[in-house]
Amino acid sequence: MCRMRISIRHRFSFSILLTLSLTIWACSGDDDHSLDDDVGFVDAGEDVDTAPSTDPDTAPGLDADATERSDADTDEPPSGDADGEPCEDDDDCLHQVCLSDDSWPGGHCTTNGCSEDSDCATDSESGDAICVDHPQEGAICVRSCLTGAEDACREGYDCQHHDSSGGWCAPTVETSGEISQGFSVSCTESNDGVATFDYDIDPSTTSYFLGITADNPGQITPDRIVLPDDSEIDFSQANHFQARPDFNQQSLVPLQIPASPAFEDQLQSGSHTVEVATSLESPCLTVIEDQESEHIIDLNIYLVGLNAFDLTPTTAGSHEDFQTVLTELGDILAQVDIGIGEIRYPALPTDVIEQYRILQHEDDLPELIAYSEPPGEGEGDHLSLNIFMPQAILYGVLGTSMGAPGMAGVHGGWFSGVGVTGEYIGDGDDDWGNRATALAMAHEIGHFLGLVHTSELDGQTFDYLDDTDQCTDLDPDDLSDCPDWGNLMFFAADLENQALTDDQGFVMQTNPLTK
Repeated sequence: MCRMRISIRHRFSFSILLTLSLTIWACSGDDDHSLDDDVGFVDAGEDVDTAPSTDPDTAPGLDADATERSDADTDEPPSGDADGEPCEDDDDCLHQVCLSDDSWPGGHCTTNGCSEDSDCATDSESGDAICVDHPQEGAICVRSCLTGAEDACREGYDCQHHDSSGGWCAPTVETSGEISQGFSVSCTESNDGVATFDYDIDPSTTSYFLGITADNPGQITPDRIVLPDDSEIDFSQANHFQARPDFNQQSLVPLQIPASPAFEDQLQSGSHTVEVATSLESPCLTVIEDQESEHIIDLNIYLVGLNAFDLTPTTAGSHEDFQTVLTELGDILAQVDIGIGEIRYPALPTDVIEQYRILQHEDDLPELIAYSEPPGEGEGDHLSLNIFMPQAILYGVLGTSMGAPGMAGVHGGWFSGVGVTGEYIGDGDDDWGNRATALAMAHEIGHFLGLVHTSELDGQTFDYLDDTDQCTDLDPDDLSDCPDWGNLMFFAADLENQALTDDQGFVMQTNPLTK
């Protein structure tokens, strides 16, 4: 997920899905609908939620009885297993909480209501436990692990990304659903942690996309591509920016070739070999070649519970405010000669709409996006972008992109599109809400097509393009002094920030979704 938190006047925190340090726009909901006052940013991996209470009367795992037991039994060490260990009932666990339903294979000892890692029950034999914000269970303690390590977790659990220092042992889940790609896929067996694929590029190809995936969670990191002239695309050197892990899945690698005008010589026709380091036994490769001279993007817009605005798949085509949003969006994309092609409004089941119309946790959006379906059987139908627009997002964001770039041509997975809140459509004077919605859509589309922020709040992290300005002398109290203020991909949202450069347009046009 792209991560940025912004108050309108002025996380991807914990998730089993998020691994890429991008940013998402966020909006606090102040009554003042200006976007240019105070701006706040939270980097990926930081937990911005208020820590659950550890008051004995309110914290389930640290309740009054537990406190009394601790005080009363000072002469006798507590018994039970550490957090993360298997269990059948609460008495098996050191802190007297066993998660024993089917979603926790073999049971899972934990501490409820933790606020920091030191609250967790840990022993030297089983390893460390950490406190995380779980989407269903709240603040609980889980086993920590090193992502990519072999046998890092017990059976039924996989090491999922948590933050820059490591991961946690999460129950094994099917993250992809019934994925539809619409393109030929080749799979290979890895050997000593390395998988190698051969592929050919046609002389008429103007750019191409590599999607390296796997059916089960695990780590995939691109190493190099050997080009027909025996030169290399080295993802540890000049192309290192393409090797960052995708921010939703560790087992996905999306690559656009060429990645920018500076790397146009890396587009070659003929036989190629790509090597990836992986913990997976059988990763797969999809190659999508772009040979089109026009740049049109088709959109599949899923309207999720916007009936209060009289905005449904049936009314969207004539809805005045929503058509204003799409006109504003078209104007932004037109700067780099990208047009909006066919717009479809797929219908979702009623129970799905009711469950996801108001998103309350970061994991809700990828689960919702997994309901996407290809709008047709042809390759052109698969090359369309899914945009999910719920009624509201309550965890402080305007929108989220599931990749930078995202996985082109893939539908039905947790990484198959972007999400933008619909709560500001028609809000405010001078079409403020419509313009803000269009800006958020354009920003997230930019991410999914391969763009990252021009600058980040740290004043040290920038994009990889030659013609975008960098804010090296950043004053958090006056971001409008940044030279890249005004760019669509600046990390802070403002209605003035709509411009795109030639290099940014090159990246967006290189993506096969702009067919």
